[in-house]
Amino acid sequence: MNPGEDLPETKGKLDLLNYDFLHKRNMLFGTPEYVIDKIHELKAELNLQNLQVWSNFPGVKHEDCMKSIKMFTEKVMPHFKDDLNTEVKKVS
Repeated sequence: MNPGEDLPETKGKLDLLNYDFLHKRNMLFGTPEYVIDKIHELKAELNLQNLQVWSNFPGVKHEDCMKSIKMFTEKVMPHFKDDLNTEVKKVS
């Protein structure tokens, strides 16, 4: 959600949390160019310093997940190479 934005206090308010509502507020997916633009926007507006990427959604085939990760690392991450911390931490 956007800063200061609230869902209306009505029954069924969670029904508003559909794709169109969430995509522009909470989800970062699309073409590499779109994702690059959104990360730049988040950095400028929110001082974004860390980004957690989750590509393994239920129902997504393994090869599609791996293709998404590869595309992100090859086409998006290079645009932020000056921002990368030299320490890489493995999450287990």
